[in-house]
Amino acid sequence: MKALITHAGIKELVIEAAAGKKELQEIAPTDDLFEFGYDSISIVNLIEILENKYGIYLEPEKNIKKLNTIENIYNILIEKSAATYAGGHFF
Repeated sequence: MKALITHAGIKELVIEAAAGKKELQEIAPTDDLFEFGYDSISIVNLIEILENKYGIYLEPEKNIKKLNTIENIYNILIEKSAATYAGGHFF
């Protein structure tokens, strides 16, 4: 059973992927991760962590530029989970 997708859960993973950067503790869902010190290595780490936690392939080649806010990540995960799990049974 995969984890429930929430903004708070994604924020925890964002912080984890950036090796716990303290600046990210104050990030809001619509803030740009790169303005808070994120870099390409952090994004690659985040994609791997998100895919493992939620069991959803994020298609980084299509979505890499969209993975810059918690809100965008949430929307992509919800969209992909809806496409993956038929009948509205997400988890």
